[in-house]
Amino acid sequence: MIHRLTRSPRAAGTVTGILVGASSVIPVRRWPRPLHRGVLWGFPLAVAGTSAAALRHVSSADGHSGDHAPAEGSAATVLSPQARVAIGLGPAVLIHLATRVSYWVDDAVEVGLRRLRVPAPRLVYAAGAGLITGLQVAYDMRQRERSGACEPSAENIWD
Repeated sequence: MIHRLTRSPRAAGTVTGILVGASSVIPVRRWPRPLHRGVLWGFPLAVAGTSAAALRHVSSADGHSGDHAPAEGSAATVLSPQARVAIGLGPAVLIHLATRVSYWVDDAVEVGLRRLRVPAPRLVYAAGAGLITGLQVAYDMRQRERSGACEPSAENIWD
């Protein structure tokens, strides 16, 4: 039964919408400081570190890993640790900036709802966020079913 529910666009959209809506009830500015800073800085730093570590194993276009010496005459590109960190910082900066923008949008939407004198603006905001997210998830799953695409997994994530 659980397997069938996870494959249902309506069920997945509903569950995702409820989770997003519930997490939107408490404004970001009221989160405890360690949680606020952890989300703002922790995830981007984890992405940067993971990217830099993953790049250690990609040292050439012909598939040699960073642990093996390339064959003579091959065009291997070995990245220095500084280059790996620099490349890893790109996605980290983008994630940090996107998180900052989402914090700003969160406050701006609430202020806008208060100016419109909407009763219980956070609940309206949470319900709207949950509804929109749930509809997006359900739509995406229906599109995936129609196109015949398989579920993303570790083996086919880049296909």
